[in-house]
Amino acid sequence: MNQKKVGFAHFEETNKTCFFLTFNPGLSWTHCRSSLY
Repeated sequence: MNQKKVGFAHFEETNKTCFFLTFNPGLSWTHCRSSLY
């Protein structure tokens, strides 16, 4: 079974937007970037 989790979080303090991708317990990917607006 292949479970895929997609998460989204925005941090007001640091003004950053983060995306969380989890394909399985052993593989995860996180991307964060600063908001320009």
